[in-house]
Amino acid sequence: MYGNFLGNEDEWKDKKVMTFLSKEEVLRYFEDFKITYYAEKKFIKDSGEEKSKYWHVFEIYAKKN
Repeated sequence: MYGNFLGNEDEWKDKKVMTFLSKEEVLRYFEDFKITYYAEKKFIKDSGEEKSKYWHVFEIYAKKN
């Protein structure tokens, strides 16, 4: 299983139609999985809607125990 989640420091965090998670919330979701890759990334990069957006993302690869 692969997951890519927006973090709670992401620039879009005030959008009500999206979900933003803390590190603890993401890891709690995967507590019954063996995590084989985990990364928390914070960077500035263009998005489809705007230039120079601040991104906060979690990337996880996990296998069900």
